[in-house]
Amino acid sequence: MKLSALVFTPLVLASFIPPRNLNRNKAISDSASAFRNNKLSFVDTVKRERVKQFYSDEIGSGDGTYNYTHFVQKPEKYTADEIFFNFQRHDLKATLNMYKDGANPDLKFKDEDTMAHLIAYKPLGPDQKREDVNDSIEIIRQLGKSGHDFSIKNSKGQTSVDVARERGNDELATLIEKLDAQQMKLPRKFSDINDRLHSIAAQRNPSVKARKIAANLLKAGANIDEGVPGSKNTIMDEAISNWNKASSDTFQKLAENAKNNALKSTENIVYLGQNTSNKELIDEMTSSWEKDTKYFSDLGKPQSIGRGL
Repeated sequence: MKLSALVFTPLVLASFIPPRNLNRNKAISDSASAFRNNKLSFVDTVKRERVKQFYSDEIGSGDGTYNYTHFVQKPEKYTADEIFFNFQRHDLKATLNMYKDGANPDLKFKDEDTMAHLIAYKPLGPDQKREDVNDSIEIIRQLGKSGHDFSIKNSKGQTSVDVARERGNDELATLIEKLDAQQMKLPRKFSDINDRLHSIAAQRNPSVKARKIAANLLKAGANIDEGVPGSKNTIMDEAISNWNKASSDTFQKLAENAKNNALKSTENIVYLGQNTSNKELIDEMTSSWEKDTKYFSDLGKPQSIGRGL
């Protein structure tokens, strides 16, 4: 229900009617003023109740463990201006390091371009410095590892692949298409599973797509209690440090679910001699997994909280 519609309902209008012993006009003025001053609090209260009702059964007991602040996104590690400053002065290594450190891979710049678009605009032919070309390619690879959505279009309706083709960067366009197709697939090397998951955990507000990739990596055996070369923190440490509480708690629950499902499968194969194609077992594990994955992914859509107000 829209807030504007609420103002004209009989119930709200009745709340503006003053007591008989007060000046009617002053009371109406005071009531209207109070409503204007408090209407955001009213909306937030409704949002909190919706959040509590929607998530309490899954990640909280509904006893006050979670409140609205636990669902609020944290400020990004780097602003668009900070990232573009390094890119504009051709410091591609600094730009790359920002994305390795957890810069939002979907962040948009002028004309709704993402970093993938900006790289696609660059001339990357044999006449360019080899170092610049290599750094540009590494940025694209890092964006793919971080869960960037390569289907994002700029203000001209172009994806980064469209821009690369238009500028004659056909090899880059092919690479982007390859990275995009591989995002939901498992890395060939098992060591890359944790590395990719760490890139997502390092971000402040992973997108829905990045969360789905993370869930897929957990299912493949990623260990949240391990770190990656060059980092002192485990994947779980990164998630707790960077994400809101609802996201990190649901992520941990999802990891436990993946581990339990793996143990169930192993137990049935090795100890009980049963085939994991057993429909009842598969249905049970699939249902639980899909449910937890949906909650985790939905936390990447804060705009959905309170939708319809």
